[in-house]
Amino acid sequence: MAQVRHSVAVSVLELQPHLQVQGAHGSYRLDRPLGEGGFSHAWAATAADGTPVVLKQLKLGRMGDWKSLELFEREARVLASLTHPNIPRHIELFAHDGAQAHPVSALGQLEDASLVSVYVRVEGQSLEEHIALGHVMTGPQLSGVLDHLLAVLEYLHSLQPPVIHRDLKPANVILDPAGVPHLVDFGAIKNHLREGSTTVGTFGYFPMEQMMGQSQPASDLYAAGMTTLVIATGVRPEQMPTDTNTGKVEIGKLAPSLPPGVRAALEAMLEPVVGRRVQTATAARALLHNPGRALATQPSTDLAVPNYVGLERVANLCIGAAGVGAALLYFVFFNSLSETMLVTVSGLWIAPIVFGIALKVSLQSRSKHPVSTSIAISGAGLLALIVFFVAIFPAL
Repeated sequence: MAQVRHSVAVSVLELQPHLQVQGAHGSYRLDRPLGEGGFSHAWAATAADGTPVVLKQLKLGRMGDWKSLELFEREARVLASLTHPNIPRHIELFAHDGAQAHPVSALGQLEDASLVSVYVRVEGQSLEEHIALGHVMTGPQLSGVLDHLLAVLEYLHSLQPPVIHRDLKPANVILDPAGVPHLVDFGAIKNHLREGSTTVGTFGYFPMEQMMGQSQPASDLYAAGMTTLVIATGVRPEQMPTDTNTGKVEIGKLAPSLPPGVRAALEAMLEPVVGRRVQTATAARALLHNPGRALATQPSTDLAVPNYVGLERVANLCIGAAGVGAALLYFVFFNSLSETMLVTVSGLWIAPIVFGIALKVSLQSRSKHPVSTSIAISGAGLLALIVFFVAIFPAL
């Protein structure tokens, strides 16, 4: 019995063409390898009902660290929650001990196990293969690919919490026989805005903030823009001309004949500084379909960072001035003022410090109207002080 178990284990762990893998909910025949890492395999397979699938196996015994298991499980969990025509449908996730499938919850009790994830395979050619063949996209086809990619990101980023792909590149976009792109390989996915500082992705396709472990929805927009520019020109990111002052790719010099909508969208998506970049896929699609909006949008985008820097200074100034005022009031003039006068003039330092703190919080949370929000909060603070002075203080 032990000998049979060993034979099956070797077959499952060392995946081979035509091998039949029995999962928790279905059976899959392996067709050909798609890719191999140091501890994982991806295989093209066929389900019992004829559905083409991808079978990914994580070899726990060969993992370099537990982060690999976390990313593998997260990809399967998030894919299972997604419903979009341009994202592959997840079928199942199970543990396998070499003889049979087990629930993932039993993983810690299995001596020699692997984790297997199965999802529908998109038949077609990746954009990376498209580029390798020397093809470039122009006109309506290029606009269509970008529009579909932005539609997928629009869906992912609208979820709560937003789902951030973090590794959007030509190799992870498959064109089906109709030429429609599908976003695949969610192994680097992030579905929490503050989830740690691990840097994942592919150099050249992700922006500065992702390099520092601070990926956000706008990071995917940069990657989608770079992917589009690569398939439009055949030029790799590291070979693209950039402005020495801003670090931005010189799109006009690299691809002067881009459709106006694509050009407008890429100009907004490929801003190196996240504060200057278009923030949503919806806004990027609006530029793609109505490039004239770029002229109206660009000035306000360019001013976003300087304005926020100036508001940050205003907030610090208010807090500092309020602190000085409070110190003078309670340490220098305390003995020369009555209690009533002390309460009355407290508003002189309470209002600016509340305003300053509220403004800093509004800026950090990217409020659309930080100044008006801060004024409202400081006004509420002053109102509370007046109520205290009129209704409560006389009774004390």
